[in-house]
Amino acid sequence: IHPPRDLSVQVQSGKLVLLDWNPPNEGRFHSFKIIIEPLSIQDDSGIRTIVVGLQDATPVPIRDLTPGASYQVRLYTVYRNEDSRQYLQANFTTNPAPLPEPKIWFRNETTLLVKLANPAEAIFDHYNVTITPDDAYESVRINERPEIGHRPSVAFYGLTAGKTYNISVQTRSIDRWSEPTIATFTTMPFAPGHITEYEDYPARTYSISAPTSIQQHSPPTFTNGGPPETLTIQDGRDAEIQCETTGSPFPTVEWWYQNTGQPKRRLDLDSKRKYDSNAHGALIITQVEKSDEGMYTCVRRNNLGAINGTTRLFVILRTQIDQPPVDS
Repeated sequence: IHPPRDLSVQVQSGKLVLLDWNPPNEGRFHSFKIIIEPLSIQDDSGIRTIVVGLQDATPVPIRDLTPGASYQVRLYTVYRNEDSRQYLQANFTTNPAPLPEPKIWFRNETTLLVKLANPAEAIFDHYNVTITPDDAYESVRINERPEIGHRPSVAFYGLTAGKTYNISVQTRSIDRWSEPTIATFTTMPFAPGHITEYEDYPARTYSISAPTSIQQHSPPTFTNGGPPETLTIQDGRDAEIQCETTGSPFPTVEWWYQNTGQPKRRLDLDSKRKYDSNAHGALIITQVEKSDEGMYTCVRRNNLGAINGTTRLFVILRTQIDQPPVDS
């Protein structure tokens, strides 16, 4: 029994591919057999077998595949219920699913922070994040996907204050890209008469806006009473401790942590793995654990002064919540 010829795989989307081929040049056959085998560890859909008769139309659609997953297809010629010993084989990857719209936060007037989703059920290996207009120091960022449970983020530096940008996010699985998800965000404008030195980027030494009015400067002041005295949260969830302020120039933010018997330490808000801070200065703690309990101090400062507030974080274990009552 001679094998088929010229197998082609056309990926249409994350869930559909089209298979086409030519019959053998010689020999007898009654039908063709297609075997689709998943290659991705996350894909548990199982091996499927499809029999295609001589009167069936081609190309043959293969539906309900897993977005971003890789597969191996094997194609046999069949004669009198016997498969050809030789077969055609090809590997392919479907398009990964698009991500939810990213969260856009600002660090300051010239920096945007893009927080990316990392859904456990999605199959992909890289992020592609692009900002337009492309006047950032790096306008295209391709990052490897972190482990499940970590919240990846990308920062764009050197932007123009008060300008609107489009941020496009795609995922990549092997050589296939998802449809882009686009978010729009406008950077904060500089205060009139503001002069900023960019210490990290000496190639752009100064940014100057001509004054249009007299700007009233003021020291930092907490809004909504400052950080709460205590916060209780269940383990495994994300904690958010508020620390919103007003002030001009806009106050910077620092977060410090201290537990019983330990020295106070400053939290690294740029690592993006455990701690982060949003546009209002709130501290985000990812997937809190019992060991995260302790005192969290927020410090807001500008050139006119500094203020601070402290929150004690308590973590409730799931077993403390889910355990059924015991009859006495």
